[in-house]
Amino acid sequence: MERAIPLYERTLADRERVLGPDHPDTRTSRSNLAITYHAVGDHANAIPLCEQVLSDHERLLGRDHVLTLAFRGNLSESYQAVGNTERGLALLEENLAEAERIYSPDHATVLSIRYALVRAYEDSGERERAIPLYQESYVDAERFLGRDHPITVDARNKLAIAYQLIGDTARAVPLIERTLSENDEG
Repeated sequence: MERAIPLYERTLADRERVLGPDHPDTRTSRSNLAITYHAVGDHANAIPLCEQVLSDHERLLGRDHVLTLAFRGNLSESYQAVGNTERGLALLEENLAEAERIYSPDHATVLSIRYALVRAYEDSGERERAIPLYQESYVDAERFLGRDHPITVDARNKLAIAYQLIGDTARAVPLIERTLSENDEG
C-alpha cells in the first residue's frame, strides 16, 4: 500500500492542476491519498488531507452525507492515533449526532458510529461515558432484534462487562443472570 502513495500524490497534483481543486475526480484523488495515509498509519500526512476532504465534503455534499460521516470518522481515528483524544472524541460525538438526526436508531451507520465512539471512550479510559451508549445499544438491539438474538446477547454482555469494570456489580449481575437463564432455556 505504501508503494501506491507516490502514484496517488502525483495523480492528485495533476488533477488539481488540470481539473481544479473542487472537481469530483480531484476530490476522489485527495480522498484516496488521505485514506492510504490513514491506512498505513502516516497520520502526520493523513490529518491535513482528511481535514481538507472533510471540509470539502461538508461544503459540497453537506454535513450529514455518508462520505462526510466517513471522513469525520477517519479524521477522528487519526487524531486519536497521535494522542489528540479530545478532538477525536468530539468528531465522533458530532458524527453520532448527525447520524442520529437523519437515520433511524437501528440504521447500520448509527450503530457503526455508536460502536466507534464506545471503543474510543474505552480506549481513552472513559468507561463512564461509554456506558450510556452500551445501554442504548442494548435497548435498541432488544427492541429491534429480540431478547435472544446474538447481537442483543452480545450488547447485554458488553454492558454487563462495562458495569463490572467500573465496579457496579449491582447492575452487572442481573444482566449476566439473564444471559445465563436464557442459555438454560434454549
